Amino acid sequence: MMISHLAPHAANPAKPLEAPQETVDKFKHVIDSGRRTYAAMVSKIDDSVGAVVTALEQKGILENSVIIFMSDNGAPTVGEFRNWGSNFPLKGLKGTLWEGGIRSPAFITSQLFLQKGRVSNDLIHVTDWLPTLLSAANGDVSFLDLDIDGTDIWSSLVYNFDTTRRSTLLNIDEKNRNAALILSNFKLIVGSTKNGTYDNYYGESGEDNIEPIVYNTSAVANSPAAQAINKVSYSPTSEYEYMSLRDLAILRCLDPNAKRNECDLSDGGICLFNLTKDPCEEDNMVNFLPSLVRQMKRKMVEYREGLVEWQEKSLEIEKSDPRLHQYTWNSWRNCADASCSA
Repeated sequence: MMISHLAPHAANPAKPLEAPQETVDKFKHVIDSGRRTYAAMVSKIDDSVGAVVTALEQKGILENSVIIFMSDNGAPTVGEFRNWGSNFPLKGLKGTLWEGGIRSPAFITSQLFLQKGRVSNDLIHVTDWLPTLLSAANGDVSFLDLDIDGTDIWSSLVYNFDTTRRSTLLNIDEKNRNAALILSNFKLIVGSTKNGTYDNYYGESGEDNIEPIVYNTSAVANSPAAQAINKVSYSPTSEYEYMSLRDLAILRCLDPNAKRNECDLSDGGICLFNLTKDPCEEDNMVNFLPSLVRQMKRKMVEYREGLVEWQEKSLEIEKSDPRLHQYTWNSWRNCADASCSA
């Protein structure tokens, strides 16, 4: 089962964010009104997840389920479709190759895992879920095409082994002339996005509130999802462990007094970052590791050779008008010209 939640997305330009007023009122401590509404929207996702997990437990299938909660990209903190989300303390936002655009937090839970309650910083790509979930369902991964990009990481999740993934291509954009690749704990970026418009740090830390807010471990422990999971768990996570895991999951930038080497991606510039030591991409190491840079550039060239040529197509937005499809959102390419009329 897959649920693609729309709750945290911006919508109509006149009122991009909406949530029930009674939910918004729960976040009066948030100073910014946009952030306050966004918090309410995310809160409704919490309610939705709780309802799903509770239903799985009531149906007696939670103990044999694998629950994955993830996002496809960072928040569009500013710009045309801003939603007031924050990628703090990471650089960039949705649509960029900076960590703020492509590094998404996620969690996965299952009673099938032998070692639970841990934080992983292993490299995982969205394409890994196909072979991984096939393996989880006792499917034969060897039947998959050998050329797929995904890697089976099921044993890593169950037994806490290191993943076999060592690199991932983030993108090669021949139109905008930028690309990025991660190899082990290093990331190489070539060229800027939108002429460097979003090569900056965006979003609030969440600490500047009208009144101090303490992380409420009791609320977490008493949430519908936690209560449902605890009913089928042999070793429920304690409130103390919540605090410990939360601390381990916090990303920490370089020390304020640490030396930094500037990154300039204009005119096809190249930057290299050690994501383990520098997740906030503040210290450009491109001039200090030339052999690694050459290795990563060669790998990019290999990927480039198999790239499907980019084609510019018009959006045909007028053909998607719901009035042409009995007032429903539909694929307009499935509609014969004669039937697509208001």
